[in-house]
Amino acid sequence: MADVVAVPRALFERKPPHGSPCNNCGLCCHTKKCDIGATLFGPKRERCPALRFDADNNSHCDVIANPQSYTDVDVETARAAAVLLLYAGFGCTMRINGEMNHVFNSMLCAFDAAHRAELDQAAAIWKLKEMERW
Repeated sequence: MADVVAVPRALFERKPPHGSPCNNCGLCCHTKKCDIGATLFGPKRERCPALRFDADNNSHCDVIANPQSYTDVDVETARAAAVLLLYAGFGCTMRINGEMNHVFNSMLCAFDAAHRAELDQAAAIWKLKEMERW
């Protein structure tokens, strides 16, 4: 059985379906840290400290926005690695309540296989020991 996590209703109601374009609801980062977040802030399942919201209540990742606050690696190199590792721009990767978009999931698996070297290099930049793979 998967972990049960209480979330604010407003975040839950904004979440797009798995595989749909990301709308920056922030639910994913509110419920669980990504691999980078777990490495930076510890593995405990909780809201990521790098989750930020703007005046319009759209979320963003402070690790991507300000990588210099989290690593000594060149800003653009660190940012590009984080974008790659977080699948930024791919769509909503969060699945809840048994939700699954098999076509989207297959696309992520194919991307991982085709870009294994780049993903491994990005993981090394962020000093990730293990990565969740599709």
